[in-house]
Amino acid sequence: MKYFLFVAFITIIFSLRRYIILHIFTPKMKECKKYPNSTYENIEIELGIGTVRGWLIKSEQARGCFLLIHGWSSNKSDMLRYVDPLLANGYDVIIVDVIGHGESESKQKQVSIASFVQSITSTIDYVWTRPDINSNAIYVLGHSMGGIAASIVNSTDFRLQALITDSMPTSLK
Repeated sequence: MKYFLFVAFITIIFSLRRYIILHIFTPKMKECKKYPNSTYENIEIELGIGTVRGWLIKSEQARGCFLLIHGWSSNKSDMLRYVDPLLANGYDVIIVDVIGHGESESKQKQVSIASFVQSITSTIDYVWTRPDINSNAIYVLGHSMGGIAASIVNSTDFRLQALITDSMPTSLK
């Protein structure tokens, strides 16, 4: 009887853990409610863990390229507030839905900081493949969890010229 209760207890614990991971720590996919005011190009970046989808908004001057990275359980339309000032100052803008968010698909059930980092790194790689984008001046603006992931990428990827964070937690602990 004790063995049966022990097995039942362990089964309940693992079921509860799975529920928490899949329903609490996995963000809900949100549709885009707003779209850019300017002309934009839909972009897709294929990764082994899924597909990153986003918008490329070109400026007239192309002084550099800003990557806008949203936070946890958010999507690219939440980053549109930054676009007009960047375009007005001559920057191309790329806004992506991180893997497992918005319109980006994930082959994994759980999204993590690693999927944020992979999404940013693959977007930087994408910029380097496009001759019509100034890849010598790449900047990242990350909001909340996107800021944490951008900080991690910034510490290892020397292609970034600058990092701006908005509402990022002050400690990684």
